[in-house]
Amino acid sequence: MTHPSILDKLFSVAISTVTVIKGLAEISFNLASGWLGILLISPGFFGITLEKFGELLFRNLFPAIILFVVGLFLTEKVKNYG
Repeated sequence: MTHPSILDKLFSVAISTVTVIKGLAEISFNLASGWLGILLISPGFFGITLEKFGELLFRNLFPAIILFVVGLFLTEKVKNYG
């Protein structure tokens, strides 16, 4: 009688769709929070003027909001799945 190896057991685990969607939602939230954190903290370290900060905020706020909305959408998708 042969016993399955550890690798056989490891690779035989099926990953559900819900798990993948949850992981993508968490990644999206983490990217959004990191993006906003860098956007709000880094100007103080680099001595950026208020005018330049406004320009950076205007250019970079939209992608962070989009990432946050994607995370919300994926979270709702998980709640309504199945």
